[in-house]
Amino acid sequence: MTSLLPTVFEAFARATGRYAARLTDSDPDVAFLAKSFFETLASKSGNDILEDLLVRATGRTVKSVNQKHGADSADGELEAKPMKCGYSAHISDDTPASLLRHQQIPWIVLGVACEDGTDMKWACLAPYRIFDEERFQALVAELPADKRAEFTTLPSSAVERYATLVALKRAWPTSRYIRSNPLSYKTLTRLQPGQYSLWTNPSVQGPDEIRRMITTIPVSPETIAEAEWIRYFFTTKAASDYSDMNATRLKALCKEKGIKGFSTKSKDELIALLNA
Repeated sequence: MTSLLPTVFEAFARATGRYAARLTDSDPDVAFLAKSFFETLASKSGNDILEDLLVRATGRTVKSVNQKHGADSADGELEAKPMKCGYSAHISDDTPASLLRHQQIPWIVLGVACEDGTDMKWACLAPYRIFDEERFQALVAELPADKRAEFTTLPSSAVERYATLVALKRAWPTSRYIRSNPLSYKTLTRLQPGQYSLWTNPSVQGPDEIRRMITTIPVSPETIAEAEWIRYFFTTKAASDYSDMNATRLKALCKEKGIKGFSTKSKDELIALLNA
């Protein structure tokens, strides 16, 4: 999975070199487009280009531009977080529902680019779960004071974790979210050998802390199996747990599944039909 990392990043470097040669092209339109490309890379919107790069670097296909939600890879297995300049990795508009939904995405790839976005410093592929606890604690801190005591830590058991996240979702204030929930670099240093794969660019000096505490190690088969199991459990559980859905959504599911006679049913009756 991770052997493609250097190949993809080197191809990106070659491409930016070709575009740089066009900055002085005799055709003013070509020169303008080349200049626009580099200005985009250096801007915050250039993170979209780097996001695609990180997804392709793991051997996956980037999701369609028409898909606004969910994982960044077409197979639904990978979240990508590129960073450069002052922009750090974060979850935008984070809520308990987001954290619950993200349990279905087993992997995250983080990458730091040079300030102008034309080269990568390092990229790390790791289980998305590594950031769950800090996201969970940030969400709990936003609860009304009288509800925080119910939520101390996120259980490691998938079954207990699901129940905790559903309870947190129900306790969460309506229309409330954390605008930017950060993902800490220091969290990566808690990863054990075999849990991640790190690529560092030999020609660019990366963050000293990352270089000092993490070395290049392939992801182990055990980590892959665990990540896939968590994803399978939460995907299956979310698909069969109808209690959090309203009657309109339940009727739509009945229609999708070809169930007859649902139009006049109550919510409990609809759930019984779906479970049958």
